[in-house]
Amino acid sequence: MEDKTPAEFSFTAINGVEPAAVVESESVEISGINVAVDVTIQGGEFSIEGAAFTSSPATITTGKHLKLRATAGAFGETVEVQITVGDTQKTFHIVTRAPDLEPESFTFGELTDADPNTYQVSNAVSIQGIEAAAVISITGGAYSINDSDFVSSAGTIKNGDKLVLRVTTSTQFESNTTASVSVGGYSAPFSVKTRAPRIQPDAFSFIESIFVSMGAWKTSPPAVMHGLEVSTGITVTNGRYRVGSADFTDQPGTIGPGDTVYVQVLAADLPDTAATVTVNIGGVEAQFTATTAPDWDAPTGEILFPPRVSLTNSLLNPVRVRVADDFGISQVKLFVVDQLGRSDTQFLWPNEEKTEWTGNLRLAETTSTVVLQVKDASGNWEYAADEIVITRASDQETGFPSTETVSLPDNCCLFAMDTKRNRFILGDSKSMVAVDITDGSRTQLPAPPEATSSYQGDTFIDDGDTLILLDRDGKKIYRYSLKNPQDAEISVIASSDDGKDVDVGWPNAVTANADGSLLYVADSLSRSIYSVHPVTGDRKLISDNTIVSDVDFAANIYDIIAVDSDRLLVLQASDNESLIWVDIQTGKRTLNSQSATRGIKSALIKDMNFDPANQTIHMLGTVAPDSFYPITISVDETSYERISPANDSSSPANGYAEYDFDNGFVYFTGGSDNITNIRVLDPVSLQTMFLSNDVK
Repeated sequence: MEDKTPAEFSFTAINGVEPAAVVESESVEISGINVAVDVTIQGGEFSIEGAAFTSSPATITTGKHLKLRATAGAFGETVEVQITVGDTQKTFHIVTRAPDLEPESFTFGELTDADPNTYQVSNAVSIQGIEAAAVISITGGAYSINDSDFVSSAGTIKNGDKLVLRVTTSTQFESNTTASVSVGGYSAPFSVKTRAPRIQPDAFSFIESIFVSMGAWKTSPPAVMHGLEVSTGITVTNGRYRVGSADFTDQPGTIGPGDTVYVQVLAADLPDTAATVTVNIGGVEAQFTATTAPDWDAPTGEILFPPRVSLTNSLLNPVRVRVADDFGISQVKLFVVDQLGRSDTQFLWPNEEKTEWTGNLRLAETTSTVVLQVKDASGNWEYAADEIVITRASDQETGFPSTETVSLPDNCCLFAMDTKRNRFILGDSKSMVAVDITDGSRTQLPAPPEATSSYQGDTFIDDGDTLILLDRDGKKIYRYSLKNPQDAEISVIASSDDGKDVDVGWPNAVTANADGSLLYVADSLSRSIYSVHPVTGDRKLISDNTIVSDVDFAANIYDIIAVDSDRLLVLQASDNESLIWVDIQTGKRTLNSQSATRGIKSALIKDMNFDPANQTIHMLGTVAPDSFYPITISVDETSYERISPANDSSSPANGYAEYDFDNGFVYFTGGSDNITNIRVLDPVSLQTMFLSNDVK
């Protein structure tokens, strides 16, 4: 019986074979058959007893050796060779090894100074050392193979492919971002560090400001902080700054990206002068300059003395001027031109500590015009700041102003300054004349009723519209209205026969309280002081010698002043002129301490003037026949000033004085039997000039 089933045999599988390698099995002996059997193969070749390998069918007998051969497949594949011997089939496995998917090492350089929140791409690397497509994956970024789009999902990569990574940098400065790529189990990081923030802004500037006000803070236009990425320090020099809407400050602070900054500088106190503030932001400086406007304004000046129009008999005459400019005076000139066209110039050199200067002018015997010219420190001239006219002639022979037809009163006992109308009022028993303070021109006023002796008085009430007149010998007190200069309203306030409680004896001086609602009259006959209502004439005794006091009233009371609501000051003749305080409420009298200790010379212009602004009493003393001196006594009796006598060609004895406290002048009347005049004294130079002169 034929036995075609060989004894058990097998071929050992071969693993880890290189791809495409030709692999032979071990040699296997075929036994257990008693006849020759067929041998067929699929997927390979066989060799019997070392014969050539073949895939064609053949036969084999027992005891013969069989070997198989086949070509390995690709990486990781298993090739199966099916061999059939008789009726038995066997399989020979050839397993190709797995590919090497771990690449050679590669690295990505570390990037620094990258901008925040930006894409940053690595250097490209070529993947080497893998034998098949390897799996690629990434965390923290994306990758691109051979310039394809960047992706972050897993994929495959082949040997020789170009690999580039990309990361999105941190939104924070100086912060690391790392992507890690894995290829076939090999991992490589790609790190990017963001740069340090910019603490310096882009360059910025401020437009200069010109024609700014002096001494004022000037604010710059705004500057916006571009290029700055974090808050940084801000400091300021020679000024102050403001961030946004905060308050201005000069202290160090901080400023952030996009913030707006303003700076301020204190403008100079001089014209056409620059002031600069410097601001430093993160090391970047900018300046803002404010330049004051040029000095376009000419200086000002005025001639204080002599008055606008005056007469003098002196060859040399002082001229006192006051000049002013906000930024200093560089030159002062007095330019003199006489009627013959001759000119002269007197230079006065400014002193920073002074605003007034006095220059002496030599005058020809003619009329001269004096022009004040002033130049300021900026070179601005005022060629006609002020001017006056001076006539040099003998006051004993020359009437002044020369064109006057109105005569001054002969025996002038009334001399009052009408400040409301800028004039003096002079009067005697028959005539009333107004003299303009500016030019000395005269106006005849309506005459009051003819008085027994000359009128006296220098007191105005009713807002300066009414002058109080005293008719001493007639024993009457009048209201003289000045509202209508052509038709004076004259009415009797008080008289000795009006039946009032207090008799009018010899009213010699009068004053009024602050609002003019009450008069105070000094009466030399009764040696008393009484009040008089300016409308009704009602009178009330204030003080007489029946009231026991430290000092009595003398027979001749010269003047009286209401210093305040409680006190009167009386000037009277005694062994030596004296000043007496009178208490309005009690009538008590005390001697003014300055008057008592220093004395007042008997040759005194019998008139007092009160300066309420400075609380001082002013008088004018004379040293007959040709000298006089101003006296100033403070109301609080703490100071006494007597200026040295000045020489004058005419004695002002028996005259009356009025003070112009605004300009510092003393006006007084004087003269002789055939001459009546008004003179003005400059207390600084102690020079006198004639405002008006009447030669009969």
